[in-house]
Amino acid sequence: MGKDLLKVLNSEAKMNILRELAKGQRTPTDLSKKLGKVKSTVVEHLEELVDLGLVIKSEEPGRKWVFYSLSKQGYRLLEGKPRIYEFLLPSSIISILLGLVFLFQKQPTQKLYAVSETATTTYQPTTIIAYSLIFLGIVGLIFHFIKVRKHE
Repeated sequence: MGKDLLKVLNSEAKMNILRELAKGQRTPTDLSKKLGKVKSTVVEHLEELVDLGLVIKSEEPGRKWVFYSLSKQGYRLLEGKPRIYEFLLPSSIISILLGLVFLFQKQPTQKLYAVSETATTTYQPTTIIAYSLIFLGIVGLIFHFIKVRKHE
């Protein structure tokens, strides 16, 4: 479900549907008119959102209309979405900068003894931290630029 949830977060059409449903229950026809999308496409998106538990489908026997509304999970997703991406760029830059600080900081080397005491390897404990921070920062930047490019 995590992978599918990321697809929803990265789909502007699905996020627009969720935002519209946050205002109240709607029919697929209402949503297609409001969003300027073909009704069949809206229905496909709605069914996927229902399967993920983000939207609730309501059908009344004897009535031809089907209504969709936002579930509690859908509301939580909308409330949390800005927090997910809001800090991605700044935290990635900070991570890279901290990694560079750790990388170029002078640290005393420590000896790590191998199987025999004559074979030794020296390392700096902060080097692993530095490379990890730089790696995470770069991954964050990649995700940020993918997100920005999708919205252009």
